[in-house]
Amino acid sequence: MVATTPLKTMVLGQSLVVTGLIQGTEIKFRLQDGITLYDSEPSPCARRVRMTLIEKAVSWNKVEVDLMTVEQKTPEYLKINPNGKVPALTVQNVKGVPDCSLYESNVITEFLDSVLPGIQLYPDDPWEKAQARQWQEWEIGLTDDFTTFMRQNMKAFVIRAVYSSRMSFIASLNANIPAHLSQLNTQLYDGTYLTQAEIEEKAMACYRNLLTLEKGLENKDFLVGNRFTIADLSVCPRVQMFYMMGLPIGKEQFPNICRYLDNLYYRPCFRQSQSRGYHIMALAMTYLSSLIVAIGNWRSGEKHVQFDGTTVLDRVLASQDMSLKDDLQLLPTSEEFLVYNYPTSSECLQMKILLREKGASFTSTPCDFMDLIGRPNGSGGLFRLQHKDRLITGCRTILDYVNSVSDGKSLYPTDPKLKAECQCWQAWDQTMNWLEFSILFEKQVISQKLHERFTVNTVDELLALKDDIKYSTKNHHIMEIYMTRVTEDSPVFQHLSEYSDLIKTEEEKQKTEELYHELLISRLQHLEKSLQDREYLVGDEVTLADVAIYCRLLFFPLIGLHITQEDYPGVRAWMDRLKQREAFKEETLHFEKTMGKYKPPE
Repeated sequence: MVATTPLKTMVLGQSLVVTGLIQGTEIKFRLQDGITLYDSEPSPCARRVRMTLIEKAVSWNKVEVDLMTVEQKTPEYLKINPNGKVPALTVQNVKGVPDCSLYESNVITEFLDSVLPGIQLYPDDPWEKAQARQWQEWEIGLTDDFTTFMRQNMKAFVIRAVYSSRMSFIASLNANIPAHLSQLNTQLYDGTYLTQAEIEEKAMACYRNLLTLEKGLENKDFLVGNRFTIADLSVCPRVQMFYMMGLPIGKEQFPNICRYLDNLYYRPCFRQSQSRGYHIMALAMTYLSSLIVAIGNWRSGEKHVQFDGTTVLDRVLASQDMSLKDDLQLLPTSEEFLVYNYPTSSECLQMKILLREKGASFTSTPCDFMDLIGRPNGSGGLFRLQHKDRLITGCRTILDYVNSVSDGKSLYPTDPKLKAECQCWQAWDQTMNWLEFSILFEKQVISQKLHERFTVNTVDELLALKDDIKYSTKNHHIMEIYMTRVTEDSPVFQHLSEYSDLIKTEEEKQKTEELYHELLISRLQHLEKSLQDREYLVGDEVTLADVAIYCRLLFFPLIGLHITQEDYPGVRAWMDRLKQREAFKEETLHFEKTMGKYKPPE
């Protein structure tokens, strides 16, 4: 069993690494004995892993990954975490725990909970576990809006306060990062990453999500059951950061959330998972943000204003009834399962293939593709499955739940390490979708579907979306996608002249396509390497890892990426092998029939 160490010793041990005794990325990211957390103190995802380790009362090594200089994208770190994010975790020569290298916080916390003694964070009951996972997916969904808001409303002001010029900031960035990330960071310094309209939409979406949490905490001290679980550990670190982002959570508007945060604040893992230095910095960002903005403006010579989230609160609260409307009523069905189906979604394909593999009876009900625009992580529980009198939301929650409650062979290995490896692949797919694939898919396929719906005769309906509560938090994004197919010669242009600044030149569109094709090709190369001399991604049988990646790759031809035998023989053979299975074959044929028309010519 893993040896436990007093917390004081753990904190001192971590501090030694933070001070930079280990220099150079090759040395810094080398494999160490023990449990090693590749960490970044400001990251709520990394913090929940620290909190889990504290709850389990074990010691660990800490390697601080410098997100400010984009160290997470260095080749050395990408060998540990191909998603290029924090956290990651390695285990080497720890008694009672298998050696492994894992990434994505929810994967890591579940693995640690399954192999370490101490408090049990994940419920055993499938329904309670599904409820906990739903809150995890709710938190992941926040990243669609929260991360971009965090960049411009916090990081931008910090880097201007630290660096006196954009040139000195650019010089500080890691030389190995991709050009588009260097450009993104330059936009942050310049304050041009988001427009005023975009940041207002992001803030409104964040507050809308809080309304769901506020309702979920009605008359409750914890999110699931009557005890502290992984749901609380997952949700709280992100929500606590709202204050730092310029998004205050007032007791008048969110009394349940404020009570909840106050109660959890005194739990040791929450207090001990942050250093005193970071705690002081967080307080400064919360209460002295105007000073940090002033310092940044003085040093950079620019005049930037931090966005105040309270300016949109009235609009959010005015739509509170609509936001909390229980439109997730159970639908009548004669089958055991009912899939809420988005034909433009890989996630729904995964659900149906799993149900077929398990031999479960199911039907589906069509859903509007526009719901998913701007929400690649599926925030708001958009991916749904009905099982008898239960409604389960969130793709990975649904897959885990179906795998647990239905008959047939499990598509997760029983071994904790192999199961975690499957979940890493699922996280790999989700991150690929969020950071790379969805950007091209929206511009090349969703834009076409929008033009099929909103023609010159119905363009007024498109313009009316900005006044529709359902679309008010992503109207700018919808218009940006629509305008990718508009030119000044287009019949609809005269109706959309106010959005003419969103029209991209052919050169700009080609540059975007080439950039994201290059990133996705890197993903395919990683997959090809992983499948060398292997029939399946994890172990010797089909798992949910294979289901997730296969379904995503079916969409690649729609964005002009073809997986050929010549370029990717291992991937091609793997896909062909999976397609021979009855469950995969049936859903693949249906997909090709319904979505084939959006495939561009080779």
